Amino acid sequence: ANPIADLGIAGRAMSGGTAAYHQALQSVQFCLVAPGNGFDTRLVDYMACGCIPVIIHAGLGVRVLQPYEPELDYEAFAVTLPFESIPELPAILERLPEDALRTKRERLREVHRMFP
Repeated sequence: ANPIADLGIAGRAMSGGTAAYHQALQSVQFCLVAPGNGFDTRLVDYMACGCIPVIIHAGLGVRVLQPYEPELDYEAFAVTLPFESIPELPAILERLPEDALRTKRERLREVHRMFP
């Protein structure tokens, strides 16, 4: 599967309403969390649907804490990359070993259960 296609499919489904959006999130492996104007509900949606967040932060040497960080170990259930890595994003995601992705998905389910 093409990881970049995974990143875009949920966005296209948003025009189909909430149910279509959540169904699309459940059908992909990765969901992009781009830098923006603070925390929004996308990350919560991704976690609820079991989609591994791909968090893009502002740049090399710059890290903005995510919600409940450092209590939540985002490295355990997300992929975190600097903005400068975007050109290599497909290759980075394709190189992730299946066992590492399985571990991230398991941890993602554990974290989601912490927030009923």
